[in-house]
Amino acid sequence: MPRGLYIKVVRPRGQTYAQLARGIREGTKVRTEVLVNFGRVTPEQIENLRRWLATDPRFPLAPRPRDIADLSELSVRQSWSYGKVAIGHFLWRKLGLHQLALETLNGVPHKGRVAALLEAIVLNRLDDPTSKYGLLEWLPTTAVPFFLHLDPERLHDNLFYRAMDAFWRAKDRFEPKLFERVVRPMSQSSGVLYHDLTSSYFEGEGGPLAQFGYSRDRRADRPQVSWGMVVTPEGLPITLQVYPGNTTDNTTVIGMVDRLTRLFGLKEGTYVGDRGMKSEEVLADLHAHGFHYVLAEVNRNVEEIILQAQKLPPVAVSEQNQVREVIDREGRRFIVLLNEERRKTELENLGRRIAQGEAILYQLRRAWAKRPRHHHTILRQAHAALAAKGLSDLFEIEWDEATVRGLTAKLKEGRRRDRRLAGWWVLTTDTDLPPEEVARLYMGLSIIEQGWRELKSGLEVRPIRHRLERRIEAHLFLCVLAYLLERVVELHVRMRDYELTGAKALDQFRTIMLNEVELAKTGWRRRLVTEMTKEQRSLLGAIGVAGLLFDAGPRGLD
Repeated sequence: MPRGLYIKVVRPRGQTYAQLARGIREGTKVRTEVLVNFGRVTPEQIENLRRWLATDPRFPLAPRPRDIADLSELSVRQSWSYGKVAIGHFLWRKLGLHQLALETLNGVPHKGRVAALLEAIVLNRLDDPTSKYGLLEWLPTTAVPFFLHLDPERLHDNLFYRAMDAFWRAKDRFEPKLFERVVRPMSQSSGVLYHDLTSSYFEGEGGPLAQFGYSRDRRADRPQVSWGMVVTPEGLPITLQVYPGNTTDNTTVIGMVDRLTRLFGLKEGTYVGDRGMKSEEVLADLHAHGFHYVLAEVNRNVEEIILQAQKLPPVAVSEQNQVREVIDREGRRFIVLLNEERRKTELENLGRRIAQGEAILYQLRRAWAKRPRHHHTILRQAHAALAAKGLSDLFEIEWDEATVRGLTAKLKEGRRRDRRLAGWWVLTTDTDLPPEEVARLYMGLSIIEQGWRELKSGLEVRPIRHRLERRIEAHLFLCVLAYLLERVVELHVRMRDYELTGAKALDQFRTIMLNEVELAKTGWRRRLVTEMTKEQRSLLGAIGVAGLLFDAGPRGLD
């Protein structure tokens, strides 16, 4: 609302009239100046006038009094999606990401427009993720062009691609500043770093990075890219690295540690990683860079440690988890955990798969009894039938003429080991923390797993449709920036006792629109924001957005 402007209500001779007025200070006194007489009004129209005045701090030319007296003649001409993108835009500016983008894009032609295009890509991920080409259809349906002063009709997809290219070149300057200005101040941890690797599959051929490898998306039929991320215990992203799709976990740690040391100046802390990241070379490198570590072991490599731990008394870490400590002959420290609920689930899943595989072989034996086949054909059909159901890892299948049924199926050693070690897992650490604290540190790694789920499902980081390495990395990084905004929202609302994720908190504002209204027969138009519910207004305050600024529309959040 403009400073000093208000709706004045007067009631001469029992009639109610409204006026647009302002206070003018003259010395020690304040004089009221009436700017517009709206005429006789109802109580509802008074409230409408007050909302109307509050919507725009720059207050455009007021309509004539006789036109505004009957607000029932207002009609909505057009609407734009507003709620989620408005909050995203506000946080982008509040966290200083716009200014940071301008700084790191210094020297790039039209850097203001480039920064606006990058923000538009991030806001799209928050609101309705689509391809860069799809952005051109999405933009005109939202309030984003008003925020960023973009004309959708003058945009084309190549502008977005060029903006991504410029951002990719600036990434190594952007990330350290983002860490110092946003991530580090919001983190309460004492140097704990969580590192994990995931994969995302391609739509189409991909490019040099597109390789077949272990698929975390369960899409072994598609080439993929692997990428690793380091986050704080609060789940705030610090940095990411991109690798060919066939990259193994332990080959990424040394490069990531070097990046954290060289670009971010991190020279101490506790490095926490999942199974597959440990090697002797990795441990030596972490030690050389001043980092302690908590790394998960692959069970098949430490079965002897687990057998030793099973003889020791447990210490409860939580309702489901027990912990034991084992020191091996070389003095290396192992923290061994058992989760009984997890053990029960793993045994049930393995038993179900074994029963399914045995049922398939039973049906095949019955069919072969009726129509005998050559044993080579029988073995080939058995392998194919199990593989079709994802069960080829269960049995060693052979043909033995000495047996009654000829075909033998023996459970593989790996699956027998899974039975023995179900529910157990092992950590190795060089810290002197109590075993329970080491276990809790490792279990905190679930925060990055939560991030992967949101990036892949809510923010739809994949399938990846880019071919060029720089655009793949820029695409992933912009998705991570959208996730950063969601994490900030979640941290804010949870401090106010809302049990909501960042994504669900933002979804509460999906119904908020920016509406262009018109007063019939006058040509007078105004853009108004949908009235929020009491619950939405309270949640907005928890996020940290002032209600008056939000209600004022795009100009209020500039």
